Amino acid sequence: MIERWDCMVVVCIEPIEGLRVGSTYKVKGQGNLEYNAATEKKGWGLCLEDDWVGCFDENNNTIKDSWKIPYEERTRWVYMTLEELERHFITDEENYVIYQRNERLKSLGI
Repeated sequence: MIERWDCMVVVCIEPIEGLRVGSTYKVKGQGNLEYNAATEKKGWGLCLEDDWVGCFDENNNTIKDSWKIPYEERTRWVYMTLEELERHFITDEENYVIYQRNERLKSLGI
């Protein structure tokens, strides 16, 4: 099951910890979270880069000129356990398979 998460990008399919459904998040690292001082979570997991923090307000409206905010201020790192990943994310590869299926269905007029 861990091999599934050996990817560079994940796609959120259910909101968790402020992460948005349909958004992609870069994987910045993986391993045993018990030894990571940045989180209290235990077990194997991923570190995801959320670079949408400074782009949207609490009502999910785009913040004007958010692209001008420095990287350090508009980015946060979120740690997800294997259980959270299974429930809230799919891999970029799985997302591409879904896209291909949808395109085939469209071409068939379905």
